[in-house]
Amino acid sequence: MRVPLPFTLALPAEPGEPFTDWLLKAVHHDRRRRDRVLTLIIQWDHLADDLGREPSVEEYGERWSVPTQTAYRTLTEFREAFPEERTPDGVVSELWNGLGEPYLRGSQLGSMTAVRVKGDPPAARTDPDDPGDPPALVVLKRVYRQFCSIGSWPTVAEVQRDLDRDALGIDLDLERDILVPDLAFVGREPIAVFRLTLAGIRATGEGHDDLKAFVAAVGLAYGRYRSDTPQPRLYREDLTDAGLAGDRADRVRALLDAEPLATGGGADEDGTWYRDISPSVRYLGSVSSIEAYLEAVAQRARVARAQPTLAIGTVSGSVGGIRDAELRRRCADLLSAATDHDRAIREACVILEDRVRIRAGLGDAVFGVPLMELAFSQHAPLIRLGRNDPEQRGAMDLFRGMMAYLRNPANHGLNRADPIDASQIVGWVDFLLGQLAAADNGSLPIEPAGAT
Repeated sequence: MRVPLPFTLALPAEPGEPFTDWLLKAVHHDRRRRDRVLTLIIQWDHLADDLGREPSVEEYGERWSVPTQTAYRTLTEFREAFPEERTPDGVVSELWNGLGEPYLRGSQLGSMTAVRVKGDPPAARTDPDDPGDPPALVVLKRVYRQFCSIGSWPTVAEVQRDLDRDALGIDLDLERDILVPDLAFVGREPIAVFRLTLAGIRATGEGHDDLKAFVAAVGLAYGRYRSDTPQPRLYREDLTDAGLAGDRADRVRALLDAEPLATGGGADEDGTWYRDISPSVRYLGSVSSIEAYLEAVAQRARVARAQPTLAIGTVSGSVGGIRDAELRRRCADLLSAATDHDRAIREACVILEDRVRIRAGLGDAVFGVPLMELAFSQHAPLIRLGRNDPEQRGAMDLFRGMMAYLRNPANHGLNRADPIDASQIVGWVDFLLGQLAAADNGSLPIEPAGAT
C-alpha cells in the first residue's frame, strides 16, 4: 500500500500555502536546496514524459547534462524532504493535479507558486548520536563505526540491524542508492559487504586518524618502491614499527585493498600480512595529505579516460581505439568506470579464450593455459601464427602467458587494477584477437624447421 504524501492539495475554500513555501520549510529554509529539489521535480517529470516511463538517475543526468554524482546528491536532498518517496513521480502527479488545465508541461518554476497545499513537512529522521544528520551521512557513520569496531567492513545486514536498533526508519534494501557512488559501495552477493571509499570516510568527519595512517602507509610504500628491494612489499610490521597500533594497521590494510594505485596482491597469514607494491605508486610520491591523495587518484582517472586511444592507437570508426567489435562493446564501459577496472581485464581474457576455443574447434572441457598450449602447439598447431616452429612457439607463449599471468589472477580474486594498466591490457588483447583473425589464412609460408 502506498504511503500518502506529506502534503495534500488545498481546495479553493481551504487554507493553504504555495507549494514552494511548503517545500522551503521541508528543506529547513535552505533556499538553494529548495530550488535544486524543485528543479529536479520538474526536470524528472519532463524526462519521464519523453520516455513514457520512470527514468533512472543515470538517464536523468545524461538528459540534463548533470554529473551522476550531482544527480544522486540532489535525489538524496529530495528524499530528505519526502522520506517515503523514492523518486519524484508521486509528487509530480499530485502537483500537476494542482496546476490544472491552464498550465502546460514545461511551465517555469514560478508556476508552482500557484499550487496551494496543506500539511506539515515531515520531521527529519535523526541519529540519536548525531541529531540533524541526513540519512546518507547517518549510514556512512554507522558503516565506519562498525568498521572500527570489528576491524573489517560490515555486511549490509549488520548495518541494517544497527540502524534498526535505533528505529531510524532507514531501509537499505530500498534506500541503498541514497549513497553517493564516490563515497560508498556494496560488494556482490551472497555476502554484500558495505565499504566506504577514502572520500566517504572523510565525509563522516570521524576518520582523521585512519586517513592520516593511510597516507603514511602510502609514503612507506613509495619509499620501498624506490629502494633496491627485488620484490617491493609493504608489511604489517612496517606500519607497527612506524608507530601504528595493530588494529589501526589492519584497518589501513583494508583501505589499501580498495585502492589501486598503492598496492596490489599479497597474503594474510599467521596474524600478519603483506601487500605487493604497485608500480603505480610512483604517481604518489608527493602525496602528504588525504586531499592530495584523492586529487592524485582523480588525475589518474582523468588520464585513464583518454588512455584507450593513446594506449591502443587511433582506429577510424572505433570507440577508444579498440578495433574488435565484441571487445569494444563489452569492455569500453568498464574501462571508463571510476573503479574496479580489473573487470575489464577479466572480460577481455574471457573473450580471447572463447575466440581461441571456437577457432581451434575445441570444447569447453579445455580452458586457460592448456587451451593455448593445445591450440598453438609448436609442432602440431590447430591455429598457426608463426612461419616456423620458433615463431609458432613464440606465438603460443604470448597467448598462454596472457592466461597464466593475467587471466588466472583476474578470475580468482580482486586485483584492483590501475585504470591505465587495464586499458593497456585490453589493448593487448585487441592485438591478439587481430592476430587470431588473420591466422592460418594461407598468407603465412611455412619455413623449414630450424629457420630463423
